[in-house]
Amino acid sequence: MGQETERSRPIQKLFFVNEQENKDIKARMRAVGLKNFSNYARLMALTGKVVVVNFDGLIELRKEINSIGVNINQIAKVANTDEQVSTEQVITLLNEMKRIEELLADISDKNIMKVGKYDGLHESTSD
Repeated sequence: MGQETERSRPIQKLFFVNEQENKDIKARMRAVGLKNFSNYARLMALTGKVVVVNFDGLIELRKEINSIGVNINQIAKVANTDEQVSTEQVITLLNEMKRIEELLADISDKNIMKVGKYDGLHESTSD
């Protein structure tokens, strides 16, 4: 056979299903967004449910924080070079911090980050 790889889960479990059960399993995997049967089967066997967290709402926040970080670095560079920061630059920083707070409040208020739970038969969403 050749070279064996060391796995964190070295014990393989096999079982048989009919055509309809296979279709049902694949449909349930699609419903929770899993493509790896091993992960799906392990979660269902051990916990009886699959929990999927959707972080799509955090993409905008990450982009905004990144651009704010760039602004802060530019102001810090000026402060280190000139050893002073203008009032306008401090106001810019404060406005950027306010923007972060607004984005975080948006995520909280709109429940942008959803948690989907799938118990093998029913799918639900909660915050």
